[in-house]
Amino acid sequence: MIVTGFISDKKEIMRYYDACDIFLLTSYEDPFPSVVMEAFNAKKPVIAFENAGGFCDIVINDFSGYLVEYGSSDALVEKIKFLVNNNALKEELGNNAKTICESLKFDEYVKILKSYVLTEK
Repeated sequence: MIVTGFISDKKEIMRYYDACDIFLLTSYEDPFPSVVMEAFNAKKPVIAFENAGGFCDIVINDFSGYLVEYGSSDALVEKIKFLVNNNALKEELGNNAKTICESLKFDEYVKILKSYVLTEK
């Protein structure tokens, strides 16, 4: 396992997303869907826990990824195995995820977050 710490270079971040097939969000709570949006931007389907944050409205079962029973690692593993063996579905979900990302104007979202963080100091 490699723990990179914070990465500010967009190109370097994209290399990590490009290297994966699926984005697995194991957080029990994630109020801002930034990492999910990054994964969507890279055309990666997302698997995450239902009722765990602001991403639950955009991670849509059988469309952009899967939400599984909150806290169930068995359910996560089941969905990973399902997607790993289905390249066509991974690609379809990834393309749908990218469409969601584009419709939500991710770059504008990031600008809003940056301005909020900069004004709160």
